[in-house]
Amino acid sequence: MVQTGVKHDADVSVRELSPGERKAVALLQDDGRTSFAHMSKVLEVPEPTLRRMVRRLIGERVIAITAVANPRLLGLNAMAWMAVRADWSQTQGLPARMLEISGVDYVATTTGSFQLFAEIGARDTIDLMQRIELMRALPGVRSTETFVYLDLFHQEFRWVGPGLSTPAARRGVGGTRPVGELEQKLILELRRDGRKSFRKIAQDLSVSERQVRRAYAGLTDSGAARVIAVLNPARMGLKSMALLGMRVSPSVSVQRLAAALADEPRVDYLVICTGRFDVLAEVACTGPEELASVVEDRLGAIDGVQDIEVFSYLRLQYRDESVWSAGRVSALERDGGSVA
Repeated sequence: MVQTGVKHDADVSVRELSPGERKAVALLQDDGRTSFAHMSKVLEVPEPTLRRMVRRLIGERVIAITAVANPRLLGLNAMAWMAVRADWSQTQGLPARMLEISGVDYVATTTGSFQLFAEIGARDTIDLMQRIELMRALPGVRSTETFVYLDLFHQEFRWVGPGLSTPAARRGVGGTRPVGELEQKLILELRRDGRKSFRKIAQDLSVSERQVRRAYAGLTDSGAARVIAVLNPARMGLKSMALLGMRVSPSVSVQRLAAALADEPRVDYLVICTGRFDVLAEVACTGPEELASVVEDRLGAIDGVQDIEVFSYLRLQYRDESVWSAGRVSALERDGGSVA
């Protein structure tokens, strides 16, 4: 049985960062492995104080330090959002049953024309189809629509706020260059603990520390992966999250429009997909008023946006809640790629 983590936004207290914490987190958002010695020099704070601060922020689940990489680098070559219409009497237990299917890490209960959205990662299209069939066969599922990713265009989990990151500092999905076996293993190690020492990683992988350092430099220099501090959105007061289904005017390039959408600081995840929507974008806002402003005044005002359907999140469930959004599509890493 899969153990799932559940995030109830209303039950999570907002953690107001102190000025010193904000400065430290800002450095870790740019480089999650930056040394405490460097942070101490920049912030003029003693190293022991910084170590305790970061340890406390991680322990309180305000931040997680993790590797963010294009899922294709981890063998996930086929991905999709599955939208589900379900019997309301069975909706409460359905997400947990979905999360028992390998490849499903992230399920949102939503408002709108669908009750649930689940993200699926698979090795290839045949593998993806098998997982979709398992989802469709679950009790309570009445009908489904599948939005296959053509491009995971943007994933950024910086949760812009005062004293933290700015739109100009934001970066999207890492490169897609082929990576070797050691680099893949290194990414997985750093997804679990972004600050794990190279010496310990080398021991666990039975390679030299020099090989690990060289592999990490190759990943970061090419943009294939990076380690960043991810803030828990609910802890930062971003308690209104939604998935936006967007249709693009035929005369407008979907990729160019996606680039404009990704410039919006509240957009943390954006895919170009097949189906009734051209783009699916996830947003995290402080509340319903800001969500309305983002949709109506900012995203809706971009030239080429023909229509937006808003699916507000009522509840999120994860296989592993330790790294919130950045912990998605990692089921294959743990389950060895099995379908059942």
